[in-house]
Amino acid sequence: MRYTCPACQHIQDHGGQCDQCGLDFVKYAAMMVFQAQTQAQQSREKLRNRNSLIKQVILLPLTGGLSLLSFLRSLMRKE
Repeated sequence: MRYTCPACQHIQDHGGQCDQCGLDFVKYAAMMVFQAQTQAQQSREKLRNRNSLIKQVILLPLTGGLSLLSFLRSLMRKE
């Protein structure tokens, strides 16, 4: 089985650590998993924030209209 170093593309017969650049394959894989998890979490948060903003913009006329009607109704009751 041949192993290719992800950093320098050196091909070798064993895994573990690259003979040419010294990269530890296990640490590199763990770092890549952590980086992928972080990116996925950031994209979910960004999507959640965007969806929340869109929902608020869509509901703004409805909630603004209801609060305006409530305000006008309270003014009419005072007269």
